[in-house]
Amino acid sequence: MSGKRRLPVFVVSIPILLLGVLGAFNSCEGKFKPHAQACLPGGGGLVRKLDSPLLDPAYNSPFALGKVQLGEYRIQSGGTQVLTKTSGNPTTLPAGTQLVASVKTACLADLRDQNQFPPPLSVEVADGRELLPELDKQAFSFITTTDLNVAELEAEAAEDPCLVGLSYNRTYRFQANLNDPGAFYQQHLASLNLPSAFDSFYHPEFGMPRVYNGKEAIIAVVDTGVDYNHPDISSRMWRHKDGIGIDATTIGTGLVDYNPMDNSPISHGTHVTGLAAAAGDNGVGVTGAMPFFAKIMAIRVFRKNGSNFETTSEIVANGIAFARLNGADVINLSLGRLTNGPDSDPFYLDAITEAVNAEIVVVSAIGNATGSSPAQEVNGSTFTSLPGMYGEALAGMITIGSVNSKTNQWSTFSHFSTKYVELGAPGAEDGTTGLYSTTTPVAFHQNQLYARLSGTSMSAPLVSGAAALVIGLIRNTYGNKPKAAEVERLLTEGAAQEPGLNPYFKGGRRLDMNLLVKKVHRDYPETIGQSQGFSSLGCN
Repeated sequence: MSGKRRLPVFVVSIPILLLGVLGAFNSCEGKFKPHAQACLPGGGGLVRKLDSPLLDPAYNSPFALGKVQLGEYRIQSGGTQVLTKTSGNPTTLPAGTQLVASVKTACLADLRDQNQFPPPLSVEVADGRELLPELDKQAFSFITTTDLNVAELEAEAAEDPCLVGLSYNRTYRFQANLNDPGAFYQQHLASLNLPSAFDSFYHPEFGMPRVYNGKEAIIAVVDTGVDYNHPDISSRMWRHKDGIGIDATTIGTGLVDYNPMDNSPISHGTHVTGLAAAAGDNGVGVTGAMPFFAKIMAIRVFRKNGSNFETTSEIVANGIAFARLNGADVINLSLGRLTNGPDSDPFYLDAITEAVNAEIVVVSAIGNATGSSPAQEVNGSTFTSLPGMYGEALAGMITIGSVNSKTNQWSTFSHFSTKYVELGAPGAEDGTTGLYSTTTPVAFHQNQLYARLSGTSMSAPLVSGAAALVIGLIRNTYGNKPKAAEVERLLTEGAAQEPGLNPYFKGGRRLDMNLLVKKVHRDYPETIGQSQGFSSLGCN
């Protein structure tokens, strides 16, 4: 490194709160600029395994194939090397390209203390940005200020001891369709057979308790934040030592916010949270899929960018890392990136792979049609949905499409795939009439605490709640939680099969809570007080 001639760099010494500001004038001498407008100097369990393999250990991160990943790739299950390149890196990156780098946090802190010059690549891209020590890796977004030779960039990256990987900073949006408030009832609860299933999940002798005992499930809602003061949600919140959760859009600044209030114009994150785990039997509002014995970890990743409300690879990767390192059992991703043609995101794949390797169940929405574009088949060639397509190859991640709760048939707004969509769940009552759930009082919902939204964004948290029910019941009974792949197996094998869904979702499967709890009882009989002496290999 010391023999290389480096371009001058600049340091940002002010907090960077907004990332991805485009078209900002840059008068600084340097190769990169940050996304800102200013620049200055034990237990039991029946053994089961999924047929779908986890990424081979040698390839459990796309950055194992090279630290600079700017080409396209596919993930294919059934082989040892499931990550397959479809195109290589370009030869040149033009000025103004938005990139993101993943850096080992402790390593970068050590280099900063040493005040090396000229700095490694990781030091340059993180200039002026704060480190969050509790993250083992931190993502930093930046924009190239000159044309870059990619071969030289690859060589610098390979020599950098702190750099994990570098790629494009992709943009993601939530997967909800918008509806006005409707009738005060939740049709989807009956559709899922939740009332009868609750009697088994919360059996007074063998089921989960209705109060916390340290074995409850933690659901990380990676979204627009959560109204943690909502009367149906406040009692469910997981708490960080410095606040409620984290606003991942502030990671990298000196003003990290641990109280991520929902800032969405449609209360997206709060609506998702209520569907997953709104408090039950409290005389207030609605009931979540897991109404007791669950905690919500609020992780805000969305921010307003012009007329759009969106997030990026950098922010989501940091948010997922926070969930992984703070004990989440389930991560809900009601967000995505839809592309006509092939697409890939190594940062998203890397973050999710680390989560499932840590035995966290990841639930992702497949995405929705828009008014100008009908629902499409997700195939990775003519149409791509990220991160939903990664679930097919990652045991422990499950991708969800939408069904109508009145008919249990495919919602015509839901994208579909018999390869990538593993389970259907209600995302609307009928047509685009949304599911009823918790909201922040905003103008869009006529300042009400409850309203309707439809979309695969609403389907995913119902499955996240179901996954948390499975984890909570088994951990409360056996002492240890089931592995992420085991939870996925129980969800899919314990699903209802609808012939009308066969053209849209794998096996025509849809979520049915009553069938699910019966599947858990069969495979883990101590959950109904019938010990058969099974080994603990199915649990952590």
